[in-house]
Amino acid sequence: MEHDATRIGTGMHLTAGMLYQEEDGYALSAGFNAVDVSNPDSDLIGGLGIKGFVYDSHETAFSAAVGGFVRYSPDFLNGLGFEGLLYYSPDVISFNDTRSFYELVARVTYKVMPQARLFIGYQDVTADYKEVGEKPIDRAFTIGFRINY
Repeated sequence: MEHDATRIGTGMHLTAGMLYQEEDGYALSAGFNAVDVSNPDSDLIGGLGIKGFVYDSHETAFSAAVGGFVRYSPDFLNGLGFEGLLYYSPDVISFNDTRSFYELVARVTYKVMPQARLFIGYQDVTADYKEVGEKPIDRAFTIGFRINY
């Protein structure tokens, strides 16, 4: 679950999210992205920013990940679109015995209403601990929806 709020009239996107796996742990996130708003009717939207993650797949840790997202939804595809995001935190901004952390998402979307999209995709959220190596929090295919308001 993730909430993405856009400040009207600016290119500021704020996010807050939560991911929970009963066996593999959890990840909480909060982030900021800057988005170009010079052409609001563009088929291609992208943003660059930073996300802070508190997570536990082996022990509780924190990472500040840099990255961004891109969404492509051209009119000629009649509602079909694509989106992806990548946030990565190297050793220098990963804390509490963590070497690195990343979040990777790739999705195919379909617009069912002007404000709503269904999606199917793949998600990989993984922490690399110094003692035990890579421990995935979630690696799975996903089905869901996104509502803009």
